[in-house]
Amino acid sequence: MKTITFHCKTITPMFLSGADGKTPELRPPSIKGAMRFWWRAMNGHLSLVDLKRKEGEIFGNGGTKATKSTFSVDTEYENLNDFFAQNIFSEYPYTNRNKLLYMVYGAEERGFIKEGFKFDIIIKSREKRIIEEIAKVVNTLAYYAGLGAKSRNGFGNFEILNSKELNLEDVPYPTTSNELSKYTAFSKENLIYETNKTSKNWYQILLHLHDIYKELKYELKKFEDTDLREYLAASTDNSILERHGKSIFLKIHNLGNEYYGQLAFLPYEYIYGNTNASTELSNEYKKATKVIKNFFQSNDNEQNEELPLIKI
Repeated sequence: MKTITFHCKTITPMFLSGADGKTPELRPPSIKGAMRFWWRAMNGHLSLVDLKRKEGEIFGNGGTKATKSTFSVDTEYENLNDFFAQNIFSEYPYTNRNKLLYMVYGAEERGFIKEGFKFDIIIKSREKRIIEEIAKVVNTLAYYAGLGAKSRNGFGNFEILNSKELNLEDVPYPTTSNELSKYTAFSKENLIYETNKTSKNWYQILLHLHDIYKELKYELKKFEDTDLREYLAASTDNSILERHGKSIFLKIHNLGNEYYGQLAFLPYEYIYGNTNASTELSNEYKKATKVIKNFFQSNDNEQNEELPLIKI
């Protein structure tokens, strides 16, 4: 049996707990579910048939023809109770509570694991190729997203401190040469933006990401003929798009003793899902993408500065 261990630390509050929503727990099934999502994102070049087949070979299948996963996920940690809190507003009584509520809405009363908590993710498999493939997935997951609820809004972020069995610099990040997929996946349409502003407080960067995200949504709403916000986030009530997941991922990175933010726009073929309005959707999507790209480029000129610490 081959094993690889990732030594990790939480960067932002992580909404992961037991079935009751109150007991702190880093549940391997939750971690494996996130791995499955990002494995799919890394394989957008595959057809749906090939994707389902390969995914089943690695992660297992349910139903009448159920198959087992070719790898296992386990976690190890200590003193989790010392890092568990029940209410995010009580734990972080900072200013700008409305911004925090916007980012955490729906999970504000859920228990969570605080920042700074160290834990290990342990992957085991009989096959070296599976270990190597899952290692890439864990690295991608840590770089672009997080674990638990509200992970697309900058929560549940963690960093990989080290791994004795793997040089993390040798793990390649996803290729972006393929066309748009029918599901969230990396493609040549990706737009990645990193903030120039930094802070010694993750909370300050979260608020900064909130401001950037709201500004971007405002830019997409300025068109009189249509509301382009649905190409960034979930579809609106009057949308001609089918219901779809949010296509932007907010991430907070830790670099030494400073934090900075990242926004990743990963569109997929929900834009062409409505055959009755394919031309309209295509034109709107192109317009929305241009707005997002121009917005990111204009923010590249953001002044390099360290944001002031928030006072309680």
